[in-house]
Amino acid sequence: MKILITLCITLVSSLSYAGGKYSSKNFVICAITNTSWTQFSKTGIYSPDSLSEEGFIHFSKPDQLKYVMNKYLTADSYVLAISSKGKLGKGLVYESTGALAFYPHLYRPLLFEELITTISIVRNHDGTFSLPEEFRL
Repeated sequence: MKILITLCITLVSSLSYAGGKYSSKNFVICAITNTSWTQFSKTGIYSPDSLSEEGFIHFSKPDQLKYVMNKYLTADSYVLAISSKGKLGKGLVYESTGALAFYPHLYRPLLFEELITTISIVRNHDGTFSLPEEFRL
């Protein structure tokens, strides 16, 4: 497993960084609670309540991540599951939430093999989340 993770990180490093940043045009991020992550890593399929209740899984573009983390994430730690438009295919749809922003939604379960890499995040002492280095502009 460590070899696979290292391979994924190496692949991401060589293909997806532009000046040390993820490209908003290609990548999408899903924040998964640690409990859900444990189950996802065992089964290989992520199908959260939002999929049955709303019909989709919430994702963010990298430039939306800080806002989403600090507004909607209620647990103290998460795994950021990073994938791409190419890996998720036609099930990934960008939709307006009534504001000017278009958020990516996945209209099917997420498969473990569709992940490029993951990053763990933990809430700061002040109650906010800091943007991971990979996403800082």
